[in-house]
Amino acid sequence: PAMNAGISVSRVGGAAQTKIMKKLGGNIRLALAQYRELAAFAQFASDLDEATRKQLEHGQRVTELM
Repeated sequence: PAMNAGISVSRVGGAAQTKIMKKLGGNIRLALAQYRELAAFAQFASDLDEATRKQLEHGQRVTELM
């Protein structure tokens, strides 16, 4: 998946991918979009719940892998 899923456009890439690649790519794209949104919110919040902290950690790891 593209590093900036919010503005990335691919006309050929999606058509050339297998179904499993599309599914995995969609999941990663969603996780990264949620991570970016939470990371922006977390800059202003001092007390984050455990689920939010775990989602931020997961998003950070996925971003590092990319």
